[in-house]
Amino acid sequence: MKRLNPSKPRITTITMDMGRPVEVKSFSVSAEGSFEFFDENSDSIEPVKTTLERGYERVKGLKVLSRMPISSRGPLSSDPNLALQKYDTIFAIDANTKSIRGTEVSVAAIVLGKWTERLPTLKLGFSPMWALEFHNVDCHPDLLALKHIVLQMESDPRRVQAGRVALIIDSNLRDLESIVSRQTPILDDCYFPSWADLIFASDAAQDSVCNLLLRQSDRAANNLLRQIEANLSPAISQTESPEHASYFRLWHFGKKSLHPSG
Repeated sequence: MKRLNPSKPRITTITMDMGRPVEVKSFSVSAEGSFEFFDENSDSIEPVKTTLERGYERVKGLKVLSRMPISSRGPLSSDPNLALQKYDTIFAIDANTKSIRGTEVSVAAIVLGKWTERLPTLKLGFSPMWALEFHNVDCHPDLLALKHIVLQMESDPRRVQAGRVALIIDSNLRDLESIVSRQTPILDDCYFPSWADLIFASDAAQDSVCNLLLRQSDRAANNLLRQIEANLSPAISQTESPEHASYFRLWHFGKKSLHPSG
């Protein structure tokens, strides 16, 4: 997976919530591009919350390519790949929908990413693992898929082995803040968990890891939709009366083939 140089100049914004009124008196920038702010006593100022956003300008306004929380402790970096380094397990989730012979088929592909090396260089292993197939959904398929994944992980006693988890999606940007803060649920009565962070990334870019993972998820979902269109199976739904859909099927991406579960 090769990162491509962007065709449009990127705008990077770091937003910090200090939790109280503070006055920044000085700052420092390291050779690696990280920076740190100091108060009137030359003490480092640590925000209670920091968000990194990247995008580019266009006629109708800023196109956001990614938005993610970054560590507020120590020097801050504007590199989204370094920010992603703090997660042990990364899931990119993208749902695409296509009308197939009168049925609105939505496929959400889940790509799993794990760091194989953090120092001296960043190396990430990744692969499509599962796909969720829904028919005729009555809500946003990305949120329905996110709910399924969160509930599945919540019920898995091995979840603690995943460490710190990042979930990447490419929709509902305006709602992500209220979802993460648990002011509103992901869907129904399912709220975002404390053991994960939610990251927005667009598949319109290929110059950072989170965008590349989302792009891989988008590609896997589209490939499965083409397979389903070629042979729309009359198989019985794997879940009786699935929520928000008329049909549900789970797919596994094996080493040699893609096949439905069950």
